[in-house]
Amino acid sequence: MAKKSPAKRIAKLEGQVIGMGFLLAKLQQTYGHDFGDGMAEQVKQAVNDYRQLSAAIAQRDAAKASEEQAT
Repeated sequence: MAKKSPAKRIAKLEGQVIGMGFLLAKLQQTYGHDFGDGMAEQVKQAVNDYRQLSAAIAQRDAAKASEEQAT
């Protein structure tokens, strides 16, 4: 069985992170008031990381689209 390319593995992992971050944000929105202080801080940091990754992916996709239009 051939190994997947690093780019495909990264894309798969990014997709998983986006999915988990989305679910974590929804859990925080629904049940955040029940979290303890430590858990609330960890969830807050994870949701911030998810949002940063989402923004970076969107920026990368926009740059790729504009590059393809220019060519």
